Amino acid sequence: MDFIASRHLIHPDHNVRRIFFRFVVLSFVFIGLFPPSTSFTSETPYFLSLEGPWKIHLGDDPSFADPKTDDRAWDSVGMPGSLSRYVLDRKAAAIGFVWLRKTLVIPEAAAGKRLGVGLGRIAQVDEAYFNGEKIGSEGRFPPTERTCWNTPRYYAVPERLVRAGGENVIAIKVWIHTYGHISGHLFISDEDTWKNMKADGQFAHVIMNYVIIAMGLPLVILFGLFYIRRPGETEYLFYSLQLVCGFFIIFDLCSLWRFPGGITMIFRFVAFSWIAINVVHPMFLHRLYGLHRPNVEKGLTLYLLVSIVLLWIAQPEDFRIYGLLVVFISGSIGFYNLSCHFSALYLNRPYARIFSLFGLTVVAGAIHDGVNYMTKLLSIRPVIFGYSFDRMIFPYTAAALFIGTALILVHRFIEVLNANEDLNENLERKVEDRTRSLILLTEELESKNIRLKELVIRDGLTGLYNHRALFDRLDEIFMTCRKNHMPLAVVMIDVDDFKGFNDRFGHQVGDRVLTAVADILKTCIREYNIADKFLNNRMADNRDYDLAGRYGGDEFVVVLPQCNEALAVQVTERICSEVRNIRMDGCQDLRVSGSFGVAVLDPGVRCPNSEKLVTLADLALYKSKSQGKNRVCCKVYEDR
Repeated sequence: MDFIASRHLIHPDHNVRRIFFRFVVLSFVFIGLFPPSTSFTSETPYFLSLEGPWKIHLGDDPSFADPKTDDRAWDSVGMPGSLSRYVLDRKAAAIGFVWLRKTLVIPEAAAGKRLGVGLGRIAQVDEAYFNGEKIGSEGRFPPTERTCWNTPRYYAVPERLVRAGGENVIAIKVWIHTYGHISGHLFISDEDTWKNMKADGQFAHVIMNYVIIAMGLPLVILFGLFYIRRPGETEYLFYSLQLVCGFFIIFDLCSLWRFPGGITMIFRFVAFSWIAINVVHPMFLHRLYGLHRPNVEKGLTLYLLVSIVLLWIAQPEDFRIYGLLVVFISGSIGFYNLSCHFSALYLNRPYARIFSLFGLTVVAGAIHDGVNYMTKLLSIRPVIFGYSFDRMIFPYTAAALFIGTALILVHRFIEVLNANEDLNENLERKVEDRTRSLILLTEELESKNIRLKELVIRDGLTGLYNHRALFDRLDEIFMTCRKNHMPLAVVMIDVDDFKGFNDRFGHQVGDRVLTAVADILKTCIREYNIADKFLNNRMADNRDYDLAGRYGGDEFVVVLPQCNEALAVQVTERICSEVRNIRMDGCQDLRVSGSFGVAVLDPGVRCPNSEKLVTLADLALYKSKSQGKNRVCCKVYEDR
């Protein structure tokens, strides 16, 4: 692995150059074989284009699906095109439902034939009807919305619904958020043609995205291992980080998100991924090409931090403005990335001639998709020389990044093979030196792995177990107590009025409060009466098996095995008293208190899992809050 990780570069000989050029040709052939969209013509049997004017109306009325509904007074809009512009002309924010209807006459030749419709790619959620009957939907409407705006819609039309030679009505109910549009091809055709179009569309817009993710995963693992092995080579770290960000961007194009917080959190997460990749990628280029630009990296880091804050406080009605701002800044960074490649070529930096072509392709794809997002947010559909920016091509250009990276690895491998020819005379000495080096590196790697494992399970602020590690350990303790017929207590803790501390004294004081509470938990759960232990030589009673963790925000969880109700309340009252005694230098009038909910499981009482106990502790905490806070409330689990 060391020879691959070497940063030293010897200019490739003619054979290596030929290999590189072959890779370049193959990369363009690959992208040409898998274009980002499917082309088809109106010469297909029983093919009718649905592009052009559609009737549109704002609102959510199920009767709009009825073919008898009179839509003559409705407005008209050209499809494919923007839906959010229509909504924005009538509402303050591009959020809500619209209905689209189109009346068409299906030829007599289609009589007795199974048909299918293609409705393009719809943002965000849709439900389609043919002559009043639902034929399909994609996503889920609010309040439990799920969106998949880049997936093409293909719905089969049952034979019994088709009125050959007569008027037929296609109605589409669409829910939009921040941006809404229909892009791609809209058509109705015979079943065979429809199936072919569906297979091609699913492959181009969904399956290929998963293939590209699968191509990148081995590189993430490989370069992650390189960085663990050689942490000084930070280009490996930044390469892996940009791929991880890119995976979430591509995943947004090909899957239904099941994401806590609904579409607003999805927008925040995808926007953060675009921001992060635009910050990490130039840092990767700096390290790959040896460009020392600390001021640029400080500015990028500041941009990332400010963006995180803005994304957190942004309201849904402000997403369009924030989105346009992100697109503008990201586009500027994209042009900066282009300059990095040209600068490296001009300065003849290592790997510039190998990687720059592929790097330029990736950046161009990202800029193209930035224009795509901008057109969506501005609710426009510009066409330049017959080309409209309604296709996402970043995943396909990302494949060029993989190819360029593979070439670098191949180049380094060839260089090592050439160097090995000069090392044969000193092989024995080199083997001995390498053996000693590998032993040291292995010890270093083991040490780092131990530290990494500890960091993974610890909360960065308080040092307590984090949420995941806490509940993994709780499950183990729960099973042990149930097996050995021992009591178990779970305590939920919430710092009272914590938001007020942040608002009044600042977030730094709030962090100090959380740290102080965590320090109390670290001591109180391990020693119940230390004086009694010393006087009676009962130091064996130290409860090193108690557990404390940060549940999230200002909430903590304490797990007390072998604690009945009385003992659990005693320990919790002690913690409550210690929390009241917290004082902060420089904040004389700060007073801290906490609300505590205790759930106790007695031996012999059947409880299916630890989640039931946590839920009971949460109910006890709620009771403590409702009774005025700053107190302990206890509930005993009962088998019902």
